[in-house]
Amino acid sequence: MASIAPTTFNLLFILLFGFINVTKAAGVAVTDVLGRPQCTVFAKGDQVSDVDNILEAFNICGTSGTIIFPEDENYWIDRKLNPLVRDVNIQWRGEWT
Repeated sequence: MASIAPTTFNLLFILLFGFINVTKAAGVAVTDVLGRPQCTVFAKGDQVSDVDNILEAFNICGTSGTIIFPEDENYWIDRKLNPLVRDVNIQWRGEWT
């Protein structure tokens, strides 16, 4: 039976755990789909403003990209948004409060 050295296992755990935390903390997951940026915006919940995450998604993917607001997410909007976009596909599935 093959085994993983403790130092290798620890390094893999730290890398994976760190990646998960960074992705969740950022609130915006960014991927590349057919050469176009795709941003998925996750709500913070608990009536915490999601405006910064939404604007980040528009800054990253608002030109020739796709922005997804997943179903079952409830976004808290506490101020006006005025993003500038060009050739963007927006998929509205979540709810706005």
